[in-house]
Amino acid sequence: MRDTTIYVRLPAEVKVVTVRPADSSFLETSIAESLAYTDSTGLHHTLRNKGRDWGVTVPMTAQFVTEAREADRIRTVVKEVERKPKWHERARLRTFIPLVLLCLLGWRREIMKAVMALF
Repeated sequence: MRDTTIYVRLPAEVKVVTVRPADSSFLETSIAESLAYTDSTGLHHTLRNKGRDWGVTVPMTAQFVTEAREADRIRTVVKEVERKPKWHERARLRTFIPLVLLCLLGWRREIMKAVMALF
């Protein structure tokens, strides 16, 4: 949550009092009190808020905004992922060792002659 300004409409109240000259006047609304009086030095007026807490019901809504900005940078992430070999790759792996063994069996005489020639 973050600080937010909430505007509350206060009740509009008007009070009018007419008094005789050289008298005092007191007005009161649900929000403020006012006292005005005159004497030999002039007109004095006091306006005071009642200092009351106003309960306001605010609907609880949560809004989450996620924003990511990378203006001039492009980040490339390379991840190596293990995968199953495809059928043709499995077939090649399964036939490689038997082919090598067959070649060794078929050419065993030639291989033995070449090895004997080295020694």
